Amino acid sequence: MGYTVTAEGLDISTPIGAQAFEARVSHAAMAACQEISRRFHDARPGDAECARQATENAMAQVRQVEQAAAKGK
Repeated sequence: MGYTVTAEGLDISTPIGAQAFEARVSHAAMAACQEISRRFHDARPGDAECARQATENAMAQVRQVEQAAAKGK
């Protein structure tokens, strides 16, 4: 399962834009984990840990996008 997160409408080359983008990623991770829990009632780990791990895994890509945006300024 995957959710697409865009930086549309954000200037991720700025700290505020990057923070908003990271919040979008975190919210998408939680939504995905909650969907997994709804579909699979015995899913492990729980929603919070699932979202933490999913967000952590996504942050490598987020950092690359943010760095590219900062260089392109």
